[in-house]
Amino acid sequence: MELLSIVFEQVVLMLSLMMAGWIAYHKKLVKDEGIQQISNVLLYIVTPLTIINAYQIPFDVYKLQELGITLCLALIAMVFMIIITKLCFPTLDGIGQFGLCFPNCGFMGIPLIKAILGDEAVFYLSAYMVIFNLLAWTYGIYMVTRDRQYLSLKKGLLNPGTISVILGLVLFISPIKIPPLLFRGMESLANMNTPLAMIILGCYIAKMPWKKLLLNIKIYQLSLLRLVIFPLCIGILLMIVPEKYHIIKMTVYIASCAPAAVNTMIFAIQFQGNKDMGASFVSLSSLLSLLSMPLIISLSSWLWS
Repeated sequence: MELLSIVFEQVVLMLSLMMAGWIAYHKKLVKDEGIQQISNVLLYIVTPLTIINAYQIPFDVYKLQELGITLCLALIAMVFMIIITKLCFPTLDGIGQFGLCFPNCGFMGIPLIKAILGDEAVFYLSAYMVIFNLLAWTYGIYMVTRDRQYLSLKKGLLNPGTISVILGLVLFISPIKIPPLLFRGMESLANMNTPLAMIILGCYIAKMPWKKLLLNIKIYQLSLLRLVIFPLCIGILLMIVPEKYHIIKMTVYIASCAPAAVNTMIFAIQFQGNKDMGASFVSLSSLLSLLSMPLIISLSSWLWS
């Protein structure tokens, strides 16, 4: 019950921040151009700093080993979702497939994991985000475009998420650390991650026609898979992981419980995919996740007992 209470409180906080974005968009305090600009600040500055800050801890070989374990578990989880989607839903639109396979592990994962497991767990989440970025910017774009030119390791490596993890890892391994004054400034910017992410999400939800969003049965079906079925399958897979790696298990599990990644909508726009499905899937799954995530995350104690 304590875990359920923590998750519920965090989700209510996130909902209040989303409401701020919803109101700001409806009152025209933020326009479409402003949403894109705030998204750029989050994507290229705030989220990378959040990851880099998580690596500002004394070097520990054991932690490096745990990071490698997280990397392997994240890869297993992501590949599992891709294979199940490919086998069970081969005719599904590419944007729908992408949304099923790729959870919003950054925007939704970071605030929840920080609240439930502490700042230390963001260190492990960064490994999940490496796998996410490598697959999303290669096979994920291929899902949407069916163009094999995107199956390139270079495209998977040259993105803000992966680059920030590499920089953070270098700082973690080396004796060089960020000076305290500079670190405090970076920490202040990193603390903006949750408010900015939720405000952006609230703005995107405000843009969606409510009738079109709420009456789309197919999006409810996809959201059920993304928010309930896939996370429970990942939870069952994680049962084989020893309990001494509890924080790692929970990090991978919580990241897998997140709604469809915002990239679902971004890639639909950027690569001429199904824009309506992308926006609807991200918006509705994000709203429904406010109900599903407290329950599904709390089930972990029952699954692994």
